[in-house]
Parts: sequence; C-alpha cells; structure tokens
Amino acid sequence: MQRCFLSLAKRSSAEWILEGDIRACFDAFDHDWLIEHTPTDQGRLRAWLKSGFMEQRRIFPTERGTAQGGIISPTVANMVLDGLEGRIRARFKRRGKVNLIRFADDFVITGESRAILENDVTPLVTEFLHERGLVLAPEKTRIVHIDDGFDFLGFRFRKYGGKLLIKPSRASISHIHGKVKTILQTGQQWPQSEIIRTLNPVLRGWGNYYRNVASKAVLLGLDQRIWRLTWNWARRRHPQKNHEWIRKRYFPRQGSRRWIFNDGCHTLVSLGYIPIRRHVLVRSGTNPYDPQDADYFRQRRAANRAYPSHDGLANVR
Repeated sequence: MQRCFLSLAKRSSAEWILEGDIRACFDAFDHDWLIEHTPTDQGRLRAWLKSGFMEQRRIFPTERGTAQGGIISPTVANMVLDGLEGRIRARFKRRGKVNLIRFADDFVITGESRAILENDVTPLVTEFLHERGLVLAPEKTRIVHIDDGFDFLGFRFRKYGGKLLIKPSRASISHIHGKVKTILQTGQQWPQSEIIRTLNPVLRGWGNYYRNVASKAVLLGLDQRIWRLTWNWARRRHPQKNHEWIRKRYFPRQGSRRWIFNDGCHTLVSLGYIPIRRHVLVRSGTNPYDPQDADYFRQRRAANRAYPSHDGLANVR
C-alpha cells in the first residue's frame, strides 16, 4: 500500500491507473516457459508442476498452471510474472509517470494519461503475458482516473480535492460483515465464550490488515454493526427476556466500558481500539536472511512490537 501511496499521493503524481486482471493466471501459465526461465533444478520444478492435485479422492493432472491454493502457487505466480517491472522500467524509464505495483497476480500500473496506458502500456503487458501463455481479461481490465477511485487488494484508493485517501473497500467491508453474521447464525446455540473465541481471530486479522490506512471511521462503524448483530443473537436466544436482562447477561460493564460483548472471561475484540499506524517500507536491498541485515530487522521488529492486549483491545503485531 505504501508503494501505491508514493506513486499517487502528490498533486504532480500520475492520475490514471490501469487495473490489470489476468485471466485464470494460476490455471493457464505455460509450464515449458517457466521451466526454461527459472534458475533451479528443472527436474524437480517439472515434477512439482506436473504433480496434479487430488479432490474427492480423484487425481486431476496439471498440464498448465498450478493448483490455486497450493503451497507453491504464490511463489510460482511471482516467478511467472517476475520481469514485468523491469520491462516497464526499460521501456519508459522516467517518462509518462509509469509505475507498476504488483502482488502475486494482482497489479496496477499508473500513467500520466489514458492514452499512454491504452496505446503503450497495455500492448507491452499483453506481449509480456503472451510469452508466458497468459492473457488479460478484457472484461475486468480497465483504466480509471484517481478521482473516481479504484480497488486493489481489498483497499479503496481515491483522491478527494487532491488528497489521496486509502480505505477498506466496500466489498471487503461487506465480506467481513457477512462472515460475522454467518458465524452468529451458525452458532445460535453455542455458548457465548465459543462465539467470542471464533469471532476474535477473524476480527483481529481483518482489523490488523487495515491498520495502516485511513480506516478508523470504518472500524468504528463496523463495531456498531457487529454490536447490532451480537445484540440480535442474544435476543433470539432469549425471546422472553427484557432488554435489561439481556444487557446484564451478555454485555456486562467492564470498568468504564459499557455495552461490550463479554462473559466476564472472554471479550469480543473492538475494532475501533486498533491503533492506526503508518507502514514503513522495508529498506531497499535488505534481506531478512542475510546476516549483515540482522541488526536492521531486529530494530524493525522492536519498533513493531505488539501493543499490550487488554480486555477487548486487539493485540496488534
């Protein structure tokens, strides 16, 4: 996200973005190309790629691509698409404000105009992918202006009055709300402690993913929506009880904090208490496995130490 911010935040930054979508990237890349261009034991790599996968006791061969969700699939996707950034840099150098931001098979490319993205960048990407047996999905690949915004890796990027804001995307917000709702519906007869133990890792993981962007208002808003879901869950369990009884049973006071879903021992994570912290990019050229960089990563881990967990506060790492 920090690379997107650095490429788009200034008033002089690129204003147009190509949202690239590779059709069936994991399923379609050419094995022969990857084996030929990857500096590793070719026999072992070929065995990995051709091993197939098993589903419902049936073995399915993999003549192209790799099983999505497989252990090596993200690494393989990175190897297949490695080199795109270098080709873009060699073609445009500093011209056109063209920058690639990629994570596995998801990528966006910035440009100073729609024309440069349509006429120069898209053909370059198409040629690069064709060599690897891949194609762009035209129905999902589009060029947008930063003032209209775009989604990338679950984040929404958009400029308001020249200021770039990065927030959780609407689709991601809807997904986490739906997941919490499903857990509560599934666990209508579960004890409260089991509900909390099931929800907390989900909420903590989602909140930590978005803790480095302008997500405070979203987190607070989700707290309200999740509170409503837990309240309705409690009411359905005890349709004959009044509101005061339900409040005391499922939302007892914790010091100065009221209306917190807890059973005295277990407390539901409050997303709004997750501190917003700007992410600092890893220093270019460093390697966590290089002993010469050990001090740098030790200092980085110390600066990133977990906040102490207290009651429903998320333990952020």
